[in-house]
Amino acid sequence: HDVNQIYSLPKFLSALGYTTIYFIGDTSHTYRRNIFMKSLGFRHLFAKENLSSGEILGKGLSDRALFDKAAEILHKERGPFFAYITTLTSHYPFNYLKKSWAWSIQENYKRSMRYVDGSVEKFFLKLERIGLLKNTLIVLFGDHESGLEVVSNKKGLS
Repeated sequence: HDVNQIYSLPKFLSALGYTTIYFIGDTSHTYRRNIFMKSLGFRHLFAKENLSSGEILGKGLSDRALFDKAAEILHKERGPFFAYITTLTSHYPFNYLKKSWAWSIQENYKRSMRYVDGSVEKFFLKLERIGLLKNTLIVLFGDHESGLEVVSNKKGLS
């Protein structure tokens, strides 16, 4: 099927007057995102190569740096917007946070998720503080599931 024939949420929201924006801390040409996201209806694409420099963790911009850049860009937008943000810090092998490296991949994963959670919290607090949560739709997508097997322990944690 021709991807341009797909009816998507960005196309729908764009028709309603929303500015549609895609953010990722990786490069836009990986997996041809620069082409695919535009064909889905995203008017703007911000990726590693067109965001000014920031903290690099693993494959690209850290989630914290990406969210800071996204907040700066969104603050300049007028009217309602739809922002789709793909985070990278949740990407295997979860050892990007040098100060929190552990011997266990499960522990590294948990530390990465705490970092992601803290970055998301700061991002939404910033958006709230600058008045950007009204008439706004934000979708966050973590690049990759953990790949970890579910292992139960005595405390019932997985």
